[in-house]
Amino acid sequence: MNFNLSHTFPVGRYGIRNVTLSLTGVNLLNSEAYVLEKQFLYINGNSGAYLEGEPMMPRSFFGTMKVVF
Repeated sequence: MNFNLSHTFPVGRYGIRNVTLSLTGVNLLNSEAYVLEKQFLYINGNSGAYLEGEPMMPRSFFGTMKVVF
């Protein structure tokens, strides 16, 4: 479960048109699911392939700011 909140503030001064602030939360439930699986061929001459899963990133929050001139 992820979320993204953002709001754009009009400035109109100092050559700045607007400023957008965003707050994002990733993996709110802190699940340990595998979100991406890749298939690789065996490199030692054996036939077939194997799957390798990448775990989901841990719960995290981050913010961004975008300034439009």
